[in-house]
Amino acid sequence: MSDSFVARQTANLQQLVRAGDIQNKPEQLRSREAQQLLTIQSSPCRCLRCGNLVYPIVALPGPFLCEECRDELRQRDHQDIPGCQWWGELLHAARSRNPEKTA
Repeated sequence: MSDSFVARQTANLQQLVRAGDIQNKPEQLRSREAQQLLTIQSSPCRCLRCGNLVYPIVALPGPFLCEECRDELRQRDHQDIPGCQWWGELLHAARSRNPEKTA
């Protein structure tokens, strides 16, 4: 884990503030990088924990966690409750027990 949760959250909030400042400029005065930042910041898929951009493989409605937050929370859960499984892991385990019922 390269950055702490607080550092990631702070960086994301700073990006949002910069994007807000850019949005107040007339469009013809914005640089290409500023336009790209605005486009990126307008993404609806953000980690609910730290604010990182999340790119889901399938566009499903619902809360998203970035990889770093998901890994941190999963590791914390496994430390607190050995043998703990998240929903996706439970589904995978159930499917592997009954391969004929996965169709």
